[in-house]
Amino acid sequence: MILLFLLAEKSAKVAITLSILIPGGGQIYTKNYIKAGIFGTSQSFLIYKTYATIQSVKEAEAQYNNTPTDSNKAILTDRILSRDAVLWWDAVVWFLASADAYVDAKMYNFNSNTVLIISPNPHKSLVMIRLKF
Repeated sequence: MILLFLLAEKSAKVAITLSILIPGGGQIYTKNYIKAGIFGTSQSFLIYKTYATIQSVKEAEAQYNNTPTDSNKAILTDRILSRDAVLWWDAVVWFLASADAYVDAKMYNFNSNTVLIISPNPHKSLVMIRLKF
């Protein structure tokens, strides 16, 4: 496993797999440690929040099964909607983390010496844009 982190080229498949299995793993693999912290924290929080909302739904279901009142049904419905929203956030964040890891792996050795210069042209009333590669 350590050998994977020392390679000059980064595999997109490995980056995606690590990103799916370990919060922030794909970003650590591609040496983007700030993104790893952001995605890792977000994914870890969502794991906790998903567990908490699932437990909340189970408690509301038990309460509704013991005493099937309209207020208990409303509580159960509200908690189910809350759980579903968290699951959607899970899917979005995991997809973004995986997509980011994929792009970072593909662009790992990309030459980033490109400079964009935007300056007013002193001879005319124009703005010049030059790209240096």
